Amino acid sequence: MTNTIDWADGPDGPAVVIVDQTLLPHSEELVRLGSVAELVAAIQRLAVRVAAALGVAGALAVAL
Repeated sequence: MTNTIDWADGPDGPAVVIVDQTLLPHSEELVRLGSVAELVAAIQRLAVRVAAALGVAGALAVAL
């Protein structure tokens, strides 16, 4: 099972990794977001949904 939203450290630096919820239920694609601007854009296009995921996204954006 894949986490809806997660933190990742990698050679490109820290990032938030989300399941793009606009593609569900037909496919599951992970998206790596390495900046606050990318995370905001993902929220605006509804790739991140549900109150709990939005709250976690906001908290992780502070850490970016």
